[in-house]
Amino acid sequence: MTRLGAHIEELRKSRGLSKSELARLLKMAFTTVNAWERRGAVPQRQALNALITTLRLSQAEQRKLLELAVSEGEAAEPVRDEKAGVQLEAAARRHLEELLTRALVPARHTFADAGAVFGALSEAAPLVLELNATEEAARRWLDAASFLRARSIPVTAARLSAVMAERSDPTPREHAPPPSDELPHPDESGELRKSALQRR
Repeated sequence: MTRLGAHIEELRKSRGLSKSELARLLKMAFTTVNAWERRGAVPQRQALNALITTLRLSQAEQRKLLELAVSEGEAAEPVRDEKAGVQLEAAARRHLEELLTRALVPARHTFADAGAVFGALSEAAPLVLELNATEEAARRWLDAASFLRARSIPVTAARLSAVMAERSDPTPREHAPPPSDELPHPDESGELRKSALQRR
């Protein structure tokens, strides 16, 4: 089960719904909901919007759903008109670039951090645009990229998501990164380990 699948399952169960009930409310097949939760399938944009509306997600739940969908490779649905699709992608990438620029905090981030996030998330830019990602979410992506780059770890969507999950704190720290003893550390192979969570 992927982290996105686990989150969808958690949201469904917290509302007292079975997979069949959620599928019926979404007007989708049971196998679709099951594939999201158990087989790593990523919902398309309309399905994500339907989940948000149907389950009446809070802002925090919406943000987490967005971050997980982006990190697990949700791309824009194919557009029939190729020219319109190219224009949509270009507009979405410009939006992502502008969002990262606005979210950049000079004392915490560099333009290289923004470039790394842009490179990692550019394929998911249409989804970021559609779901109205906030500057706060972009700032968290930049914090994660800064952390990874400081340790010479390549920035990917999956690694951004992993760092953000390990660094999540219900009390936002707007102007200072968390103390280094709360951060995950790279292991011998350069991959992240969950040492921060184990110490808690």
